[in-house]
Amino acid sequence: LGPPSGGEVYDHGETDDGLPYLVMGLLSGDPLDQYLQRRGVLSSDEVVSLSLQIARGLSRAHDFGVVHRDIKPENVFVCRSDDGSPVVKLVDFGIALSPDDPRLTGTGELLGSPRYMAPERFRERAQVTPSSDLYSLGVLMFELLTGRLPFESESITGFILAHLEETPPHVRDLVPTCPPELDRLVFELMAKQTVQRPVDAH
Repeated sequence: LGPPSGGEVYDHGETDDGLPYLVMGLLSGDPLDQYLQRRGVLSSDEVVSLSLQIARGLSRAHDFGVVHRDIKPENVFVCRSDDGSPVVKLVDFGIALSPDDPRLTGTGELLGSPRYMAPERFRERAQVTPSSDLYSLGVLMFELLTGRLPFESESITGFILAHLEETPPHVRDLVPTCPPELDRLVFELMAKQTVQRPVDAH
């Protein structure tokens, strides 16, 4: 999902033996994790540009009732427009959850990447909403701006406890040149309670 530049779905159906298929445009570019390895810490302006595009893709998915549930650098693809500017595509909706089709993913399982997952994702029988994607976007933005995750741990359990209990640092604690408004937005996106986050991706 995102602006035009490849990756659009052109056709879909089933093969003669019943296997579903999609025909999509070929993406040319890099996953965001590789893009970051090559570029290093990004400027605030570039983070804003990339993040707005991610939010636009999320808003499209959320408008259709789909929660991605696995926003992380590997699932953000950075293409190039005709003028050379980065164009973002959201990929890998493999564990997405739709209220209209709960069979899209399993239940009672920890699916996703704990380094980027919202606290409510770790609670039993918690309702997963678009706000969970916004939390993951906040973690991703923090990483783009600082070059590190808001929480560090050597174990999955450590990440889970940190997302559940620890207050993340402010971006400006690590990057004093970050604009205060951007710092505040990232901090609000990573709020523990969904009601404290922005209302939606729009």
